[in-house]
Amino acid sequence: MAETCFVCNKKIGHFFGHPYAVEIGSGTKDIHYECRHKYSLTPEKYGGPSDKKLERRTTEREHKVASHAPNEAIEVNHDAVCGTEPSTIELLSVLGWLLFAMMGLSGLFLIFQDGGGIFGVSLIIAGVFQLSIFLGFSAIIDQLYKINVNTSSSDKHKDN
Repeated sequence: MAETCFVCNKKIGHFFGHPYAVEIGSGTKDIHYECRHKYSLTPEKYGGPSDKKLERRTTEREHKVASHAPNEAIEVNHDAVCGTEPSTIELLSVLGWLLFAMMGLSGLFLIFQDGGGIFGVSLIIAGVFQLSIFLGFSAIIDQLYKINVNTSSSDKHKDN
């Protein structure tokens, strides 16, 4: 069911124009994107915040931004924040090395057999590719984990 824009009293929805969220009282309500200019001229008429409230919020935001140095480095102790790294990182590394060892030994076995040299070399190359893929995924997950820890610790730092 489509909502009604309280600025122009027409339906809002996928086929009736793109919604634009505006603040009304303690929540938000959707209006047409095209109606935002009319709303922004007199938001109090539609139940939105007054100019004084908007100015106060703007100065509060500017104060929060100004209180932090732009290149401020935050030192994070990863073990103290979330404990140890997830076991998935270690599991992928170990699995990659195991597959590489199995493929390598199988390749060496085939190389020393009659007529299996090309297939043996291809098994060793495939093992190297698998090892690089697993170690690559392990490194990506490790970096994502560190980003998550840094983000969550900076959020905790801001709350205090």
